[in-house]
Amino acid sequence: MHKKILLFVVGLLLAVGAFFIYQWLTGWTFMKGQRPTLVLTTQDSKGVTYEQWTKDGKAIEYELKAEGFSQARDANGKLIPGQYVLVQPRVTYYMGKRDIIYMRADSGTLRADTVGGGGTAGGGMAGGLSSQKMSPRGGRLHGNVMIAFGPRDSFGEWTGDWKLERMGEGQTLIKFEKDIEFNWLDRIVQSPGAVQVRSDRVAFDGAGLTFAFSPEQRVLQYLRIDKGDKIIVKQAVKGFGGMLAPTAAGNGNAATGSAPAPQPAATQLAETPAIPSATTRPDGPPTYRIQFGRDVHAQVGTFSLSSENLYLLAKVAMGNFDRSPGPEPAATRAAAPVADAAPVATTIEKPKPAKLGPLVSEVFARRPQDQVGPEDLVVTWVGSMEMRPAEAGTLQLADARDVAIEAVGIAGKPVVVRDGPNTGKAGRVWFHQASRRVELEPGTHEQVAFDHPQLGRVTCMGVTYWQDAMKLRLLGPARAEIINAGFQPQGDAAAADKADKKEPVIATWGKSLDMQMEMVDDPKSPGKKTAAVRQAVLVGQVGIGNSTFAITGNSLDVLVANTGDKKSPQVLEKLVATGPVTVLSARPGSTIADADRPVGMSAQSLEVLTQLAGKVPVLSSINMSGDVVAWTYSQSTAEGGKKQLNRQLIRTPKMEVDLSPRQKTNAEVAAAFGDADIKEMRAFDGVKLELDGYGPQQIVATAHTLTADAQNGKAVLEGVVQPNGVVRFARFIQGENQIAGAKIMLDQDGPRLEVPGNGDFIFVQPAQRAGDQPSPVQVTWSRSMVYDGKTLRADIEGGVKARLLGREDQESELRADQLAVLLQQEAAKANERNTRISLKQIIATKDVVATGATFDANKKPITGVFMKAGKLAYTEATRSLEIPMAGTMLVEDYRDPPAGADPGNEARGQTAFSWGESLVYAGDAGTITFKKDVRMIHVPTKPLRVGNEPGAKNQNEFAQINRIELNTQRLVATMLQSKDKGGGETVASPVALGSGGNQKLAKVVADNGAALSVDKTDLAGTSIEYDALAQTATASGSREAPATINGEAVRGVVSADRVFYNIAKREATFDNIRGTVTTPE
Repeated sequence: MHKKILLFVVGLLLAVGAFFIYQWLTGWTFMKGQRPTLVLTTQDSKGVTYEQWTKDGKAIEYELKAEGFSQARDANGKLIPGQYVLVQPRVTYYMGKRDIIYMRADSGTLRADTVGGGGTAGGGMAGGLSSQKMSPRGGRLHGNVMIAFGPRDSFGEWTGDWKLERMGEGQTLIKFEKDIEFNWLDRIVQSPGAVQVRSDRVAFDGAGLTFAFSPEQRVLQYLRIDKGDKIIVKQAVKGFGGMLAPTAAGNGNAATGSAPAPQPAATQLAETPAIPSATTRPDGPPTYRIQFGRDVHAQVGTFSLSSENLYLLAKVAMGNFDRSPGPEPAATRAAAPVADAAPVATTIEKPKPAKLGPLVSEVFARRPQDQVGPEDLVVTWVGSMEMRPAEAGTLQLADARDVAIEAVGIAGKPVVVRDGPNTGKAGRVWFHQASRRVELEPGTHEQVAFDHPQLGRVTCMGVTYWQDAMKLRLLGPARAEIINAGFQPQGDAAAADKADKKEPVIATWGKSLDMQMEMVDDPKSPGKKTAAVRQAVLVGQVGIGNSTFAITGNSLDVLVANTGDKKSPQVLEKLVATGPVTVLSARPGSTIADADRPVGMSAQSLEVLTQLAGKVPVLSSINMSGDVVAWTYSQSTAEGGKKQLNRQLIRTPKMEVDLSPRQKTNAEVAAAFGDADIKEMRAFDGVKLELDGYGPQQIVATAHTLTADAQNGKAVLEGVVQPNGVVRFARFIQGENQIAGAKIMLDQDGPRLEVPGNGDFIFVQPAQRAGDQPSPVQVTWSRSMVYDGKTLRADIEGGVKARLLGREDQESELRADQLAVLLQQEAAKANERNTRISLKQIIATKDVVATGATFDANKKPITGVFMKAGKLAYTEATRSLEIPMAGTMLVEDYRDPPAGADPGNEARGQTAFSWGESLVYAGDAGTITFKKDVRMIHVPTKPLRVGNEPGAKNQNEFAQINRIELNTQRLVATMLQSKDKGGGETVASPVALGSGGNQKLAKVVADNGAALSVDKTDLAGTSIEYDALAQTATASGSREAPATINGEAVRGVVSADRVFYNIAKREATFDNIRGTVTTPE
């Protein structure tokens, strides 16, 4: 558009220049501040000639000829002093050696003062001459008044007069319908009738010419055309193509292909080009402000500009300003004229033959609109055209070639610029030639609106274009609708089939857009150049995108590489955005609406870098910093074959992404990164990773750093050593379960998670008694941990410790060298969105120790359970614990006895078990089954007081029992919830043995052969039931193998089917006794 504006300005100057031929009156001699002095050189029957020469007499300046020249008379026939009548006056003004201004009329009157004497009133022609010299004061030209301006060679051969029968090449002709009145005293020239201007380049029809001049100040004071219908400038494009040729600064005409090679683009936009200072008035012609009336319309080809008012600022060369003298006189001239002597008659040098064109009558008979061609400039307006000297403070033009143009609209009627199918609207359009700058402002219009080859349809609050620097600035708030941006949903087949109907991209900015252009080879037109965007900087609430892609931020700096490739003529070279920055990209076949789950990223700053792949930049890295959030989606198949979306999101202060050219098809990645794959991603200074869809609950990972190899789906999270030397672990969390370590390695394809070195693992232990909440269990290790996301199994090695958390009244711990934890998905409840992951099974091997204890408010031990074996397994579904090998177990009971309790009935103390084959602890039933070589030893807290010792001297002298031992091949012990405060249900979990509260050993049942030893009394049978609460023992036998009792309680050996022994009373009873019973005395 800026080039078309320049065409319009150049043509307009030509049109205005057609009116500057008044210089035959105001220039040369008259601009010296005095009236001319015309010297009579010839007077004969053919007419009279007056001339004015240069002071040195070497060149003629002005010539006046007339076929008749007489003094005017009044109505009474009296001579009027100082007034003369001219017949067929012809005036020639020599503008240096090349150009001529020539004027002719049918008649005229001249008001002049005579200088000197020597003439007679009646001498010579009719009316006579009063002097050989005169100084004009004014006059009038009548009938067929015509002015011709052009090269001398265009006026034909010299035959005593210049011929105007035919128009010569390079001439400008002005024809006046009515008289011209000129007044040298008031310095005003007027012609109220029609005015026609014709030249090789210009055609104009108007009416009413008035201008005033100041010889003293050597300036035109006023010029006016009362009615200017239309100005036509022929071939405005061809004739002035040189002014549009590219400059070294980068300006060029794309159509001609004459632009220079593109200059290296800077990484920052060039500074605003300098404008000539308004405080310094450069030497040169004076500056004028020209105003065209109302409804101004200018058009050349398909380009047009319409406005309510149009102003032009230009320097106008006046008179002899920058002019050389006229032609030399003939060689016959002897000497220059002196002050008061009549010069010798002479002739003017014969010009070369003219190349004559059409008849003058034919030229003026044509209407301007009949002469309009596709390369012609046409200017129309309603009303007048006025020209005045520029006021003080007006922009100072750089030189005589400098111009400025201003088109101004009014409310409801903006300036309209059209370029083919494109239209621009503004309240004000301004152009300055020296700075090659175009400005568009809203003015009284709401906004500036225009079409741009790269930006499409634009509305903004102002436009400035520096043509030489090829820099464009658009002020916001603004909006651009980019039609051919090329953004479309990735993988959308319908969009691919209709590539010519791409959805427009909408760009908005609040403050400004600066674009740096450059001339590049046109890939669509070999051998030609075209303007292309090199860099664009958007500032203030920036937004770019459509329904499938969007980027927003506070500023956006984009560097574009022009490849010369026809398919991809422009590619991104660098992008820098400051925030908060948000980038959204639609997944295949969807939009960026929240409900469609677009991929994206946000940060305080974003930098996209490229590297050369051959000659074309390709995406190489993305750097983000400040509150970084990035997310993407991938599709997977859930149970039942249902498709589901998996989301990956990362939060970090700083992130770097390395990219590589596309090597595989990944529509989700393509939506975010185009023709590039993510090669590696690094996050620093605190990382949070969220994964959805990889299990029944969201996975959250936290670390100090994250390094991810996206191409093989592996990631490493690392903790950090704090100033105090303690390592802050990286953590991997799913629901209430979490894994932590100094280093966590994640394989997304598994998914598989590995922690080399020490770490901890927290999983949920379901509630073990009614009313309780699930409790977390923490597992620590020293060597390694591997978690398989498919099987939900964690294998842990090296100094493993597992303990129950969140219970101050108990302490439960499992120690082993190796531990396997299997998790399971629970069915979702009605009020829960996701299923939960909880414990399924625990398997501990090698040096296994499980403990559980309860404490009172003062942390004093109350009860405890201890197990030791080479391996154990716990299954949550059955709440059972199994030890498939030999081991030991200890049950402790340190409760205070209740008030009034029988001192002989003391079940509190320590009960130890050992076995040779296996142990099964059924937690819900509270039973523990031991097999093979089972041995139980109970040591009371205080010795049991039993019946009187034999031979005791008094009744209060009781026997004491310090140990009860039971041996069998199979034993079932029953743990009973204590009814005391703190009692609970039995718990078999090896990591929660103490969570059941205060428990106690209720009874044991030994079968497959059993032997019980109580102090000095032994019981034996096929089975023995020992009631620890009642302190009784029952031995059962059969006829073939009866039960027996032996010892002090019976003073011998007694056999029976069943033996009942009250340990506290030292009393034995029998069922079907088979021997003699002797009781203690």
